[in-house]
Formats: sequence, C-alpha cells, structure tokens
Amino acid sequence: MNAGAGAASGAHLRDDLLIAVVNGLVRLLVLAHAGWTTLGAIALVAALVLGLGFAGNALLGTHGVFPSPSELVLSFGAGVLLLAVVSVLLGWAVTRELDINPFQQESYGGGMHGWLAANRDGFFAWMSHVRYLRWPFLLVSDPIGYGIRGDDVRQLLAILKPGDIVLRGHSGYVESLIISLTGTRGNATLLSHAAVYLGDTTAEDEAVVASHLRIRSGGRWRAATRVEQEMIRSDPRFYQTAPQRVVHAMAQGVFTEDILSFAHCDYLAVIRVQGDTVRLDDNDLQVANLAFGKPAGDGYLGHEAIAIERRLMRGEAVALRDVLAAGRHSALSKIGSMYDFRFNDVRHHNVFSCSSLAYFSLKSIQTYIGVVPTRKTLLGRFFGRYTITPADIYEAALRQSREGSSGRLRIVWESASLGNRS
Repeated sequence: MNAGAGAASGAHLRDDLLIAVVNGLVRLLVLAHAGWTTLGAIALVAALVLGLGFAGNALLGTHGVFPSPSELVLSFGAGVLLLAVVSVLLGWAVTRELDINPFQQESYGGGMHGWLAANRDGFFAWMSHVRYLRWPFLLVSDPIGYGIRGDDVRQLLAILKPGDIVLRGHSGYVESLIISLTGTRGNATLLSHAAVYLGDTTAEDEAVVASHLRIRSGGRWRAATRVEQEMIRSDPRFYQTAPQRVVHAMAQGVFTEDILSFAHCDYLAVIRVQGDTVRLDDNDLQVANLAFGKPAGDGYLGHEAIAIERRLMRGEAVALRDVLAAGRHSALSKIGSMYDFRFNDVRHHNVFSCSSLAYFSLKSIQTYIGVVPTRKTLLGRFFGRYTITPADIYEAALRQSREGSSGRLRIVWESASLGNRS
C-alpha cells in the first residue's frame, strides 16, 4: 500500500470512528426522547387527574387537608366541568380557521346549535390530518401533506423526456439541514435526491440491466456472475419492464421506480441538457485535460460512453440523443449496485449515491455541462471528500439557466412549492 492509499485509509477509519460515536449519541438521544414522550403521556394523565381535583377544590373553596369523600367527588366534578369549558373554547379557537367548504359556515345557522355544529365539523376535519407514531408515541398534525399536488404531477409527466435528471426533496427532513452545513444555500438545500428519467423500460433494456454490476468479495471488487446478474433482473424491487420509470440509488442500492411513486415529495425540479449536438470548445478541452489528464473512460464507463468521450476529446461533435442513449445504458448496467454511504466513489463507480449515479450517466459530457466533483466538508472541516451532490446539479443548472439560450444544462421545470421558496 502506497503512502497516498494509506493516508486515505486512515482518513476513512477516522471518519468511520467519528460517525460511530455520532451514531451512538444520536440513537441515545432518540431513545431518551422516546422514553420521555412515553412517560410524559402517563405523567400527563396523572397530572390531569390531580389537576382536576385541585381545580375543583379551588373552584368550590374547600380547603380541608383531608377532604371528605363527598368533597372529593364534588371537587373532581367541578374540575371536570372546568376542563370541559376550557376544552370547548380551545377547540373552537383552533379549528375555526380550518379551510373547509366555503358554504359550510352559512349552513350552520346561528345560536348554540350552529356554533356546536361548526365546532364538530372543524374537529373531524382536523382529525383527518392527525397522524400517530408508535415509537416514540407522538401525535403529529400535518394538514398540508406532500407539497407536490396533482397539478404538479400532471405538469411533470407532460414535460419529462428520457435522459432528464429529476431532483426531489422533502420538507422537515434532517438531510436538508446536513446539506446546509456543507455551505449550500437557497433552494438547493431543499433538493436532497436525484434520479435519471428513463421513460418506458422495455425487453431490450432487460439484457443491459446489471451487466456492469460489481460486487465486493474478499476485500476485492469483482464482476457479478451471470447468476447474480439474473437475480437482480428478475427481482421487481430492482427492475421491472414498465412505463415511466426512473433509475436512482437509495439504501437498497441502484433500482428503478415508477415516477408517480418517486414524486411523493414536497419539492421537484427537472434538469435537462440543451441542444441537439454536443461539442467541446477549447475551454472545455482545456478544463478536461487539466482536471483529469485523460478521458474519464478509463475502464469504469460503458463502452458507448467511453467512445463518446473519446470523440468529444478529439473535438468531434456528437448527437445528444447518442449521449443520452449511452447514459441510459450506463445507468441500467449498474442496477443492483450497492449504495455509497461514504459519498466519495466518483471515479471507480462500484457503489453509488443518488447524485453520483446521475453524474455517472452523463460523465462523458461532464465538462460540457459543468457538473464535476468538488470537495465538500461539514462545517468547513469535517468529513472532507470529493463528491457530487444534488445541490451541485441544481446550482449548475440554475447558473446556466440564467445565461439564457447559451446555457447547456437548464432547469426546465420546477414545482410550485419550490418556486414559492425562491
């Protein structure tokens, strides 16, 4: 092992040890929180029972240290009455602002009956949006649901083309906070996941699926056997011949999914390479030679992508449809690959994060579209590594979208929920 490899291995060990400590601390906090909420619910019931007695005691003016049974019953009953009054007022204050049918209010009429009917309907409308978690036990009021609505999905389906990169995000997830700790700002922090839109997958695609799958065994990477490749092809969790599919990477690895399932989220954006042909100008070639020294097709890309990259490096023009077809082939060939939990395999491509898979599919034109690995750290210091994030793809497209017709990678659509955050 050379000095560089030894230093990298030591850095990985240090990072893994730090993550192990953080993992234990976070899980300890979660367990403490779970215990607190569970015991808190029990304590709340006990406090409520005692509180009813004390409230009734104060309401009736009985101050005996040892109240008689009749005084205790009266005190408790008075406390229940006080609780009912407070609860009704609180319930009315909370539910009267719910968005229900505009003709609903008029239908109630006036008086006590109308007021109680409005309170009843507001309660049931609110309860339909309350979720519960079993562990830790929590009640969560979420009247909004996903930010992506039916109109968004229809617009998405109308605009998507095979080869598009689809970015998504969820509101309130910890990963968005982590992304912001890398120095990312603006809407890019909201988009934490990337996929490549395939369109319809066909019987012709099936032969490509998992064809370049690599497996780590005995400390070394090896090509998957035909049996292992066929296991992935025949597993519907990884691949299905079906309409409107995306390919992406999550904890289970690289797999395809229906775009409708993928769109269960709060934010969406579609990124597209522009034009009909791709040709590297002198600046692109200079950047490519300085950054990489040789084409990226060094045995880790598909044959089609390698051929395209070599043609581009010679200054030739390549049809964009051929680039996207090669990218599709590259992504399909890696289905079944493991997830890259280190977020740093942007050269060998044995394992994948979501954004590194999107990058891999377009790696032959990386300098053309301005999406290349950059060094990322948390808080400017921790877990430093060269990687690609969904934010990198979005920011590159945003920057080029502002350049107008000269932009090579552009945002062609954003969900209304994302546009509202601009």
